Amino acid sequence: MNISLTAIAAAVGSAFTVAEDLVTDFNALKPFISQMMEVAETTFTQSTTAGETKLQAVLATAKAIATAIGVSWSTGLEAAITAFINTVKAAFNAFSGIVAPSASTSAVAPAA
Repeated sequence: MNISLTAIAAAVGSAFTVAEDLVTDFNALKPFISQMMEVAETTFTQSTTAGETKLQAVLATAKAIATAIGVSWSTGLEAAITAFINTVKAAFNAFSGIVAPSASTSAVAPAA
């Protein structure tokens, strides 16, 4: 096995290209994600597995939108969207404990 800086640079360069593509794909879907979260929040409020149900609904919708707009769906993209959703929900839940929520706002159940 021959290890060279060129071979390592080529491998690392491929990883950077994948990361750039992931960011591009995520950014194409990001404008839709918060809207999907709002719809899931109001639709699945009574579900006994609300957090997981909402997450799966948002991911399924994101995947459908990705396909429709020509974005390649991948495990990495799904993981990035899931992390984004969990971060947004955690921030919402934290702030809803500080600021009195409006009548139309409720705490978001955490994903499983």
